[in-house]
Amino acid sequence: MTDNIFSTRLYLLIPGDLPIQEQLDEVEKTKLYQAINQLLIALKETSHQAALAIINQELANLEIADVLTVEISSTETSLKVSEVEDFDNYFDVFHVKTNQPAICIVRSLIVAYKAFIELNQYCHNLNPVQIKLQKQGFEAYAYLQVRVFSLD
Repeated sequence: MTDNIFSTRLYLLIPGDLPIQEQLDEVEKTKLYQAINQLLIALKETSHQAALAIINQELANLEIADVLTVEISSTETSLKVSEVEDFDNYFDVFHVKTNQPAICIVRSLIVAYKAFIELNQYCHNLNPVQIKLQKQGFEAYAYLQVRVFSLD
């Protein structure tokens, strides 16, 4: 029996629920700033174990209390609902509704980075240039979230 190393599920907001602007209270702003700052630190880590320790702590800090999984009834794209469901099942993705969309978005980024670290940890033949580019993508997305949620 093998362990599922990618055990953290990815929760994605329905595209129509993605916030264009989000008014956050100071507690949420502080929590998100801390999480993104720690993600940026983890991105600079050369040790997979050290990066995972940082990431796991932030995931514990970003638990979302009110999450409802939702079924996609319309994709509003050229994709069929069954194609989206196949993708979601394959990648263990859940579409959700929550009263904490900003936390959900930041948490999803951190979950994605955790999966990336675990992949790097177990697949030793990945191209270092591609790894660096992927990390730059995570960093750019983190800074985008800082701007979107006015955390600067």
